[in-house]
Amino acid sequence: MRISPTQVSLTLSATAPEATSEVTLTNDSSSSVLVTIRFEDFSATALGTPQLGAAASRYSLKKWIRTSTPEFTLEPGASRKVDLRVTNEAELAPGGHYTALVVTQSSPEAAAGEKNVQLRDALVSSIFLVKEGGESPRLGVGDFVLEHSLFSLSSTQSVQLLNLGNTQVVPRGTVQIIDPLGNLVAKGTINNESSILLPESGRLYVSELNQIAEATVPGNYRTEVAFRYDGRDEYTIAYQSSFLLPLNIFLLISAAGVVVLLICIRMSVRYWKRR
Repeated sequence: MRISPTQVSLTLSATAPEATSEVTLTNDSSSSVLVTIRFEDFSATALGTPQLGAAASRYSLKKWIRTSTPEFTLEPGASRKVDLRVTNEAELAPGGHYTALVVTQSSPEAAAGEKNVQLRDALVSSIFLVKEGGESPRLGVGDFVLEHSLFSLSSTQSVQLLNLGNTQVVPRGTVQIIDPLGNLVAKGTINNESSILLPESGRLYVSELNQIAEATVPGNYRTEVAFRYDGRDEYTIAYQSSFLLPLNIFLLISAAGVVVLLICIRMSVRYWKRR
């Protein structure tokens, strides 16, 4: 069984009576399938993984969305469109709302009440709606520090972005590592997957860093995060600094220390021989 698309975005204007869309289910198996459709609230982990069965929040769409085909049988090789309808009621507040369309599959014998009928894996499509007339997108950044080992930069950089508004957004951004002389040494992109950040939530984005130059200068390295969301062109920039002692400098200092130590030992030996 396949579901398409796996993510639906709807816009409901303040004066429109409703917003509609649809998903398509296709039975790729060789047997008939009893399809049952329901809507569930979901949340997201700190890394953005969706989790079904969350407690309803004020951004839940579950109460407001309907389909005219909550259950049907799908024959082998057949496809069927499932309609989605959100009515513009006064209690549906402006801003972002979301829910999950969950498709449960079983054999038609389940409808006849037969026992020991095993359910198949469920399919999920995420449904997002923005009701116009009061939406307030706002994106911020949490704490972040330069990721590095004792002597070198990491190949990744984690940045927590915070959705401080009342509607879901798609964050965009870059992270740059700049050495004490102002030279760019590494750069990465935030949210290559174009994932959605739920309202009043945060997510930790891990960016792969492309090395531009070697980190060879000791001192404070600046992590520069520039971020925005889809629909906004202007970037907000945040900085953090961390001290880094590159390996080449550490080895140089260590070698110099060894040389100084050897000189001191040699001078001490000569001094005691003269006495």
